Amino acid sequence: MGSRANTFLVILAGVILYHCLYKRISLPVVMALVSAGAIGLVAFHLYFREYLVLGELVSVGARPSLGELWDVLTKSLGGDFFQIQALTILVDAIPDLISFHNGATYMFLLVAPIPSSIWPAKAQFLTSPTAFTLALWPKKWLVEGITIPPSLMGEMYLNFGTAGVFAGMIAFGALYKLMHVRAESRRPSAVLINSIVLATMVHYIRADFPAATVLVVMIGLPSYLALRWAGKRQTGPSKVQLQGN
Repeated sequence: MGSRANTFLVILAGVILYHCLYKRISLPVVMALVSAGAIGLVAFHLYFREYLVLGELVSVGARPSLGELWDVLTKSLGGDFFQIQALTILVDAIPDLISFHNGATYMFLLVAPIPSSIWPAKAQFLTSPTAFTLALWPKKWLVEGITIPPSLMGEMYLNFGTAGVFAGMIAFGALYKLMHVRAESRRPSAVLINSIVLATMVHYIRADFPAATVLVVMIGLPSYLALRWAGKRQTGPSKVQLQGN
């Protein structure tokens, strides 16, 4: 997730808004945007996580060859979707190494705003990446502060098993269907929310539900309020009308 998630979501949501409200984007342009986006995300990673930290690029040399750049690209994109492999690890580890959480990881979204000083018992509600990492790779979290998200389906399985995956994915698809139907009205507010939720789909699939939902709220709520405020200014009476009245 990190800072790349915010950048990716805002840009992709803007592209979807352009496609829905202004002009349809052709398939060749979409493919070009996807390729440019993938390269941009890797460049973002190299600059912020290597050059700014170490003062040099470690993954590639001063004059990297096309082969080296291709290796960095595939490694970075493969690491971004490690959660597909993490899902299989999680399934194998339950229930011998990890017990079912019965919805506790989703509760973190509700209890997160409560300060621990007021409610110390809040610490028992772990996110699915924290629970997953602590059970199998405790040093990753305790020493390095790194967690590994188990993916959308992995979190469903962690809480409710196979039945949870079937029911959860049906609900997930129904939510996106609802957003799509509402956006077909071409009302700016409905299209805006649909664009942000649609752009966040990749984060829901590869990360955990609370983190992706917080990202939607952080970007969606200010955008929606700004849209409503702008709409009121456009539909409100002008100064000339007020003076005439």
